[in-house]
Amino acid sequence: MLVEEVAPRLRAASRCLPQVGADDAEETYQDSLAIAATMLDAAERNGKEPGVSVTAGNIAWYAGKQLATGRCSTYGGRTDALAPSTQLDGHSQMTSLQQEVARDADSGESVEGVSLTDMLVDEGEDPAQAAARNLDWEQFLSGLDPLSRRMVQAFGRGETMRDLKTEAGLSDSG
Repeated sequence: MLVEEVAPRLRAASRCLPQVGADDAEETYQDSLAIAATMLDAAERNGKEPGVSVTAGNIAWYAGKQLATGRCSTYGGRTDALAPSTQLDGHSQMTSLQQEVARDADSGESVEGVSLTDMLVDEGEDPAQAAARNLDWEQFLSGLDPLSRRMVQAFGRGETMRDLKTEAGLSDSG
């Protein structure tokens, strides 16, 4: 089952999984195979029949999920942040994104309505995107005649053509 059904799925998925450092798709594939083999072995030891209660799709899915979360086949220690043993030891904990996390500096009580999601979401604009957009606008405006350039800039400021009519030398109907 591992070679005939699970391995082809893992090979296809290995190109899409995140690689760390010098990892490559082949190394990710080999690691996923080792994880899948461990899963199949554990299922057989627990009395599960491969192909019936444990399918190739399930094994490939969970092996890929383990790799996507940063786990590898060669480590099973208690410092893996997602391992249940680490959570039982109190070294890590799962926190809901809806849980209130902001605390008042004076009283130490949680601030009403501020969740982890609110803290992580940046309402501001990405400076790189703003700079790229400005470069695009400058290039666009440089190709326009002076009147068209003034019109586009005025529209960007929220003005209307009526506001520009005297500057452009046009009448209301113009």
